[in-house]
Amino acid sequence: MTDKAERQKARLMRHVDRVKPRVLNESNEALADAKALAKIAGDRVLIAENQLRRVILEEFPPTQHEKLRNRYLPEASRDKKPFTF
Repeated sequence: MTDKAERQKARLMRHVDRVKPRVLNESNEALADAKALAKIAGDRVLIAENQLRRVILEEFPPTQHEKLRNRYLPEASRDKKPFTF
């Protein structure tokens, strides 16, 4: 969705001398909205991953933790560094 809004804005900016200022403003707002929605979606993915980690930790025995993390969180298994702030 962000890509579409960026393409639309770029297309309008190529013809800035023929486009109404209201339309340019709406395009800017649509791009800002799309970026905000993409950030919200990314945050929701992080929250879901964290909840899954918590369920694995609390509901399954330690012998199954690594297997379940590899199965349901494959991206996290590549990073072998300990968690830090």
